[in-house]
Amino acid sequence: MSAFGLSEGYHPVYLGQGGQPLVHVPATMPSSATYEIADMSVGTDSPLRVLASGAATVDSLDEDTVGSVAGPRAANPRRIPITASAAEAGRVYRLVSATDGTSQLVRVESVTATSVLTTGPLSAEYPAGSQLLGAELRCTFPAEAAARTELQERVLRVRWTYEAGGASRPITEQVRLVGSESEIAGWLSIVEVRLREDWAELVHQYGGGPAALRALVRSCARDVSSTLRAMSLEPEALFLGDQGLELLTRRCVYRFGELGHVPKGREIEEWVAQARIHWLALAKAIANGGGSRTAELDSTTDTATSSRRARRRYLTRPA
Repeated sequence: MSAFGLSEGYHPVYLGQGGQPLVHVPATMPSSATYEIADMSVGTDSPLRVLASGAATVDSLDEDTVGSVAGPRAANPRRIPITASAAEAGRVYRLVSATDGTSQLVRVESVTATSVLTTGPLSAEYPAGSQLLGAELRCTFPAEAAARTELQERVLRVRWTYEAGGASRPITEQVRLVGSESEIAGWLSIVEVRLREDWAELVHQYGGGPAALRALVRSCARDVSSTLRAMSLEPEALFLGDQGLELLTRRCVYRFGELGHVPKGREIEEWVAQARIHWLALAKAIANGGGSRTAELDSTTDTATSSRRARRRYLTRPA
């Protein structure tokens, strides 16, 4: 996963939770694609090897922006002005400029009658007439397979095939059957509470209520998963421990800064750089076998934070 929730070669599927979507975001959107989900532990000649296959769903959304320019200098740098958009919250789209073809992937947080709100700020200016395009290929991991506990120990793969650059291009990604989503969702709710208690000022600045905060935490959880997996760590087990709790909290604080929400009186660029250092330092410490003490947050943190939490060390070596 990434900050956008892109697959980046890995798809978690939750045991016993029915059919679940697998999502792939290609560099260039094809007109059609196929998929095959396979149990790589079974021989190639076995009829049990392929769990599902067929035509992938290609997101064909194509909408034009209206009115004012969207971008980092707009009143809300996450707002894309589109009337009656069919975009869906949680999905990834490609925003393409009407002037020079500049584009970026955006993940939708919410949709209103007049605009689409993304989870992060836009990086360039997009005048009226810019396009919001579908960017996802989707298929469904079958409910029958999601109910099979023995697949938790198996090597599963999804292979996407589509044309790119004039040639057929197969892309293979890992699928992992993991514990119930409710367990991880309960853990994420703890992070939401912790953010409200320790970083109330930033939560207030962010706005949007409980649903918006929940979406931010989930987006950051995907980003943390990608970071940990790049370090050869499995995030599912770590997420349910104290270090995972702290790591995700740090990533959320950094995300607040990326969106322009910092404690009162702090210089944005300096504070964001510090928040980034703090969360990456903990991630690296965990990868190095449990970590050692890392730098404290600056004593000026959140004006709503209690004195007992205004200064603390984020990670100590386990006893």
